Amino acid sequence: MTWQLFAGIGIGIVVTLVAQAVLFYWASKGDSGR
Repeated sequence: MTWQLFAGIGIGIVVTLVAQAVLFYWASKGDSGR
């Protein structure tokens, strides 16, 4: 496994976790929207 592939997978996981955290934060904060 090259470092580029490892970095790509790591970045993908981090981006996914951050996106889920942001969506969860917005959902819990902006409850008045729904």
